[in-house]
Amino acid sequence: MRTKIYPVLAGLLLMASCGTKTEEVKKAPARVKTELANNNASTGNVTYVGVVEEESSTAVSFTGSGTIMKMYVTEGQHVSKGQLIAELDKVQSQNMLNAAEAQMQQANDALARMKQLHETNSLPEMKWVEVQSQVEQAKAQLDMAKKQLENCMLYAPTSGVIGKRNSTTSNGGCYHFEHRHRKSESEYTRKRNCQH
Repeated sequence: MRTKIYPVLAGLLLMASCGTKTEEVKKAPARVKTELANNNASTGNVTYVGVVEEESSTAVSFTGSGTIMKMYVTEGQHVSKGQLIAELDKVQSQNMLNAAEAQMQQANDALARMKQLHETNSLPEMKWVEVQSQVEQAKAQLDMAKKQLENCMLYAPTSGVIGKRNSTTSNGGCYHFEHRHRKSESEYTRKRNCQH
C-alpha cells in the first residue's frame, strides 16, 4: 500500500507546484509639471504643445467678387486696426468710375445749358425736370462707382492676429479672413522659440 501512496503524493505535489499565482501589478500615475507661458527671455529653444483659442473673432471678406491681386498678410500675423489686408483687381472698378465721372460731367453741362433756357421760359417744365433727374441719376452712379472702387481694398476692422484664411475662386475670387483678438500676451506661446 505504501507503493500506491507515493505515486499519489508525487502527483499531488506535482500539481501543486504547477499552479500559477496571479498578482495584480498597479502602475503609479504619471507625474506632470505645468507652467504658464510668459514673456521672460529663455536661453534655449522651448517647445510647447497645445491649442490656443481666441477670445473673439471677426470674419472679414470683400463685399463683391473679383480677382485677388495682392495679399498683404499671412496666418498668425499681427495687424493693426485699419491695416490693408488684401486687394482685388481694380481695373473694372476704375473703368466704371471713369465712365460715371464722364456721365456726371455730361449731365452737369446739360443742366447748365438748360438752366439758361429755363430762366427765360424757353424750356418746357417737363424737359427741365428730366434734366434735373439725369443729374441725380449720374450722381448716384458716381457714388456707386466710388464705393465699388473702395471695396476693392480689405482693411482690418480691429487690431489682432490673422487666423484662418479661406479663399474660393468659384465666385471670381472671394477672400475671407478670420481676424483673432489676443486675450493677453502671457496666454500665447513665445513664437520665436516655438517649434511645431
